[in-house]
Amino acid sequence: MIILNKIDQIQQDIDKEKIINYVRNNARQVLDDISLPIFPISALKSIGINQLENYLRTELNDKIKLKLKLENPLGIAERIFDKYSIMIHERKQILIEDEKVKKTINANYFKYYFRFYLFYIMILMNIIDKC
Repeated sequence: MIILNKIDQIQQDIDKEKIINYVRNNARQVLDDISLPIFPISALKSIGINQLENYLRTELNDKIKLKLKLENPLGIAERIFDKYSIMIHERKQILIEDEKVKKTINANYFKYYFRFYLFYIMILMNIIDKC
């Protein structure tokens, strides 16, 4: 569950919806969970408090509460670790390919530089011979 506090600070309903949608979309990306309920509340003005209390009373019994407390941080950490491990592996493969390209470029650079240097010397020798 996600609790958005200080929702009373947002004046326009459309802005509140934008914020809720932003949080929902990012929660899906980071937590890989589309079923998270989101509760916009204001503790100061008691907005959304009843809905949150009802959810906590009806949906979460003591066994589920304990399970969530123990599993949720580890599950989130595991999903984030897996996600970034894959990204790191992909980026490592790109770097390996880049290194191969760099070596090829360097090898060809010196080969063509040497050919250019020889060609330049031949031109100079030709000029000297004509003098």
